[in-house]
Amino acid sequence: MPVRVRQELAVVTRSVLQDYVSTVIRVFGEHLQQHVPGMTYELLQQAALEAGYSWAADGPETALLDDAAAVIGLLPEQTRQLQLNFKHECLALGFNETARKLCQHNTRRRCSTQFSKKYMTTEHIAAACGAVLQIVAQDLDSRIYSGALPEVQVFVVEGSVYDANFLTSSCSTAGVAADSKLSELLERCSLLKNKKGQPLLEVPKGCRADADGRLLLQVQDGSVELPAITFTESSEALLSGRKPPFRLVARAKQTQESNLQIKHAVSEPFVVATRRVKANKKIDIPSAEDPVSRIEHLGGQTVKKLADLQAAAAEQEITLPPLDVDLLKISKAGHFKQLVLRAEVDGHLKHQLITILRMSKDKWAAAAVHAKRTVVPDTKMRAWTTDQAGLPLGLLFSCQNGMVQLGSPAGAAAYCGACPQLSYAEL
Repeated sequence: MPVRVRQELAVVTRSVLQDYVSTVIRVFGEHLQQHVPGMTYELLQQAALEAGYSWAADGPETALLDDAAAVIGLLPEQTRQLQLNFKHECLALGFNETARKLCQHNTRRRCSTQFSKKYMTTEHIAAACGAVLQIVAQDLDSRIYSGALPEVQVFVVEGSVYDANFLTSSCSTAGVAADSKLSELLERCSLLKNKKGQPLLEVPKGCRADADGRLLLQVQDGSVELPAITFTESSEALLSGRKPPFRLVARAKQTQESNLQIKHAVSEPFVVATRRVKANKKIDIPSAEDPVSRIEHLGGQTVKKLADLQAAAAEQEITLPPLDVDLLKISKAGHFKQLVLRAEVDGHLKHQLITILRMSKDKWAAAAVHAKRTVVPDTKMRAWTTDQAGLPLGLLFSCQNGMVQLGSPAGAAAYCGACPQLSYAEL
């Protein structure tokens, strides 16, 4: 039964309305207890839930707040609005707090997105840290919904078409999957087959798919793992344009038996490349020792010019200012970072580099931002001791790229007067 509330409560969030209703029931229960021996707030609340409806508040009736009532539990569960989301438990131990020493040198930091920016056609879809992705059903207060859910379809959509239909002011993702218009829009931007007419998603053994190639999954207790699916064709080969993005969608199938309103999940945009570019796959946080080709927008021709920057400048009759040898023959990401930092304080050099490398200003800017994320390897050992003042006994741990190997201590360390004082890891 719908709940009607006071005018001033019609615009509050469900959590605020829930707190308000709970307080009203509690106060009412306290007064009722004075007249009915043995009556408690818990008994009154249970009676309200069993009755399946609430009271009509004094004052003018307003719009129905079925969602709020569902959160309170006063309406049947099938009227609830749910949201599917892609989630993962990040495997990276490093944080993005670069002011901390260990984080400064760690190339494996906590993921800021669920999906990686690029996958190979033979690569399993996973988070950038390598963690398995999950599809999670949550209510509008981000709580896991553990009730029964219909089957979930997983398929690819064309990123640019999806963005035009769902991420514009005229069309919002606030619609639910049961809406016929929303379902029609999703079908319009879906990509189910490759150029050979085969399913675009390669479904692993033990998993099911429908006749059109949509992966079918059953959510249990509010979540289901995304299996190790791969792509049968790259995004560049399937779509026109340079690096056109894919998005992955998870949509609940609507049945007549269920009136759950479930919004679909959509991934961040990503591209799918062929194996021939695997060697040049970009790294979110490069190490100074990584090849310079791991920096964004530095392709084969650009890398060749950077390997002999002086010769590339001479070909275009450009005279470079005096630079260190490492900046004239760049092969590592760390050296390119130094060149970028030098160009930031020398506008003329920056203009020369953009001309020599034949890069647009936007691509140079993106490459510069990526290069500045490059970290210097840190292999210093760290010591943890039992007493910071006396440092009588401690454990030594190896460190690789700022990541302490906590699972395997390198040895024990004892402090004595003849030994240099141990220092703590700066965490």
